[in-house]
Amino acid sequence: KSVEEFLTWMQSHEGMDKRFIDIRKTHSGPVRLTYRSQEDLVRYLCNYTLRDPHYSKKSRNCQAFACDCYSFLAAKTGIDPFSHILRPGYKNRSHLFLYQPHLFMHESKQLVPPSASH
Repeated sequence: KSVEEFLTWMQSHEGMDKRFIDIRKTHSGPVRLTYRSQEDLVRYLCNYTLRDPHYSKKSRNCQAFACDCYSFLAAKTGIDPFSHILRPGYKNRSHLFLYQPHLFMHESKQLVPPSASH
């Protein structure tokens, strides 16, 4: 699908009682990753969520994820959350997409490593 088709779909779900409140496209760019198959993207997302599963409404939320994800996929720096309230405390964590989480776990935590086939 194109960006325009996606925005049209989002707008059909925009409103106070729907999925999206205020739709704005602030950045757009090509994916610059060498490894970008669907399987690669799923692996990156799993790495990210397993490395830091913490959620905070005021800091580690969907806007922080969107900034980290776009920064990672498009190889961009200086991407900040849309909300001015989140900007001062935001720290880019796009590096979390790259590394296998089980290699960073403390011995006290139990995380099953992915299959050896990768």
